[in-house]
Amino acid sequence: MHTKEFILAALLIVIVFIFMTTPAICQIRVPVIRANDPLVDIRDGGELRKGQWRISPHLTPDVYKTHAKNEPVTFITDIDSISCVVWTDTPFTFVILFQGKDSALTEVRYEPTYLEVLIAGGPYAKDPARTTIPFLYRSADTPELRSLRSRFALDSVAGHGPDDVRVINILHWVHTTFPHDGTKDAPASSGTGDLMGKCIADSNATVDCGSLATILADCYTALGFRARRIVCLPKDSTDYDCHSINAVYLPGIGRWVWMDPTNDAYVRDEQGQLLGIGDVRQRLIENRPLRLNEDANWNHRSPVTAAHYLYNYMAKNLFALLYYGKTAEGSRPVLLTPASYAGAIPRTRAAAPVCTHDPEVFWGK
Repeated sequence: MHTKEFILAALLIVIVFIFMTTPAICQIRVPVIRANDPLVDIRDGGELRKGQWRISPHLTPDVYKTHAKNEPVTFITDIDSISCVVWTDTPFTFVILFQGKDSALTEVRYEPTYLEVLIAGGPYAKDPARTTIPFLYRSADTPELRSLRSRFALDSVAGHGPDDVRVINILHWVHTTFPHDGTKDAPASSGTGDLMGKCIADSNATVDCGSLATILADCYTALGFRARRIVCLPKDSTDYDCHSINAVYLPGIGRWVWMDPTNDAYVRDEQGQLLGIGDVRQRLIENRPLRLNEDANWNHRSPVTAAHYLYNYMAKNLFALLYYGKTAEGSRPVLLTPASYAGAIPRTRAAAPVCTHDPEVFWGK
C-alpha cells in the first residue's frame, strides 16, 4: 500500500471511530409532549386513570411503573399525548414540556406484579437440622383470659355451633366492635382487656391491624383455641406496608385457618373448606381457586374484593411470614421465607428472628 493510500485508510478508520463513539451523533432523540395542566391522565393497558400523574420537573427522571406487559401505556395531557409499549428490561423515556418552559424527564418502567414477585420467590425447603420451634400457648384458665371471656361475653358471641362457625362469629364481632385505622397507633393500654375496654368506651378510638390481630388472637385463646398473630411481609425493602392477620387452629379439620379482622375476611377452596395462610399462598402461586367471603369489608364502609385483596394486596404481603413465638425464655420472632431468600427481611433484622425456609418448622403443631 502506498503512503497516500495508507493515510486515507487511517483517516477513514478515525472518522468511523469518532462517529461510533460520539453521543451527540448517535443519540436517539427523546420524544417531547406539551402540557399546561400539571395533572395527566394515564391509560395503562385497558384502564383509564384520570388525574393519575402530576408533572414533576424537579425529578430526573420521574418514574411511572406499570404492570402492563406488551400493552400500550398512554400519557394524556390537556393538549397532547404519547403512547408506548414497555419491554420488561427497557424503559421508555420522554419529556413533558410544562407550560412551555419546564422540562419534566419522564420514564415508563415495567414492574412485575406482586403475584409475579411471589411466584418468582420459588419454593420452600425442608430443614433437616430442626424439626420444631417450641411455642407456648396461654391456658384459657389464666386470670386475664378468664376475665376477657366473661367481661366481653365471648361464649355468647361465639355461639354453640361448630368450631368454624364460632371462630367466624368472633371474627365478625371484633371487626365490628373495633374500627381500624392504619395511620395511627391504638390507644395506650396495659393489656388486651384494657385496650378493648377503652375502645368500646370511646366511639372515636381506632386500632391498627396489629392490635386488631392481637385482640382476635386473645379472644380465640380465651375460648380455648390455639391462635397466633401472623405478620405478612413484602419482599421489597423499600415497602414499609405490611399486614397482620390471624391463624387459628381448628382441630376438627386439622388445619390453621386464615382470619383477617381488619377486612372481616376468610378464604375457602372450591369445596367450601376454610383455608390457612400457607394454603392461600400456595394456591395463589399455582393459580388454583380461592373464594373470599362475600361480606368481606373495611369498617363496613367499603367492600373488599378478591381481585384486589388476594391477588394484589396479600400477594404482595405473603412473600414472608413472621410471628412472635412464646417460649419459656420469652418472646421469640420466627421468620419464614422462600429458599431463594437468604437471611432476614430487612425490616425484621433488628429483632434478630429465627429464620427458616421450612413451613413445617414455622407452623409446628
